[in-house]
Amino acid sequence: MQFKNFNTYLTFYDMVKTGSYPDDLEEKEVYSCKVEKYDNSIKDRQVLTTNGKTQGFTFIMRDAQRQFIPNYQHTIKVEDYRFETQLFNIYDIRLDKPKAGYITVVVAENE
Repeated sequence: MQFKNFNTYLTFYDMVKTGSYPDDLEEKEVYSCKVEKYDNSIKDRQVLTTNGKTQGFTFIMRDAQRQFIPNYQHTIKVEDYRFETQLFNIYDIRLDKPKAGYITVVVAENE
């Protein structure tokens, strides 16, 4: 892993309830970092297909130890003009993959 390949910036959000209605949700920024984004492997595609998704991507991030641990409730926003209006949900988290100190995450577009 070379850090120079970590060229995609993204932000993790929690959806916080702000009112009495179920749709009264607001994004609360939890963590931001640079990641290495890459094309899905066959295993990643199987995860997405199992969840009824046809498109998504996979990224590798440095493990922030106790400062931040991603979970399935987080929503992700990618700082890229091609994705500026899209939010992504997490569908798979692999700790210490591809090696110790890194986390692999599979995401697909939020509906």
